[in-house]
Amino acid sequence: MGSEVSTHGDVYNYGILLLETFTRKRPTNENFNGDLNLQNFVKAAIPKGVIEIVDPVLLQEIEEGQASLRSHNV
Repeated sequence: MGSEVSTHGDVYNYGILLLETFTRKRPTNENFNGDLNLQNFVKAAIPKGVIEIVDPVLLQEIEEGQASLRSHNV
């Protein structure tokens, strides 16, 4: 609203959307204040702590999908 549309802005917003999807946290989460925001939260987890910030529902769905693949390949 009121600012020029740019590819840079679209890419940034898409990145934020991906972070929201994988972490199940919004940039407006009450835990994000001061210097802590969604980007810094994820950046601090890379590379060793990523599994700790990923939405547990996504992990469960991945595990269920892998189990299903294994049962079909047996």
